Amino acid sequence: MATLREDVATRQYFVTGELTEAIFARDCRFVDPTTDVRGLERYLRAVRALFDERRSSVRLIGDLRLVDATTIEGDYRAEGYLKLPWNPRVPPYEGHITWKLRPNDGSADAGLIVEQRQTWSISGGEALRETFTPGR
Repeated sequence: MATLREDVATRQYFVTGELTEAIFARDCRFVDPTTDVRGLERYLRAVRALFDERRSSVRLIGDLRLVDATTIEGDYRAEGYLKLPWNPRVPPYEGHITWKLRPNDGSADAGLIVEQRQTWSISGGEALRETFTPGR
C-alpha cells in the first residue's frame, strides 16, 4: 500500500500518468464517471495526453484504507487544466477510489491491481461540460 500511496500523493498519477507499473496488471480496468478503459498502457497514454501536469494536482484526503485482502480505498481532491487548445480548467472536486487486487491464487497477476474505480463529487455530465468551458 505504501507504493500506491506514493503514486497517488507524490507522483499524482491521476494527472501525470507517473506510477509504479509493477503493481498494476497489464489488462487492468480503469473506470470513472466519464470513461471505462482496459489496459495499463492505454490508460497512461490517455492521462498523459489529457492533463497539464504542471497546473494540475491531486491531494489525498486521509490515508488509503485496506478494506479486505483484495480491496484498497481512498479519497482525494483534484483540480487542474486540460491539454486542449481552449485551456479548460477543472475546478476542485473530490473523488473516491477503489482498487481491486487479484487474489493470491498462484496466477502471474496475483496481488496486482486489476481494477481502479473512481466516483466523483461532480457528475460525469458536469465533468464533460467543464471540458468544453474555456479556462484562463
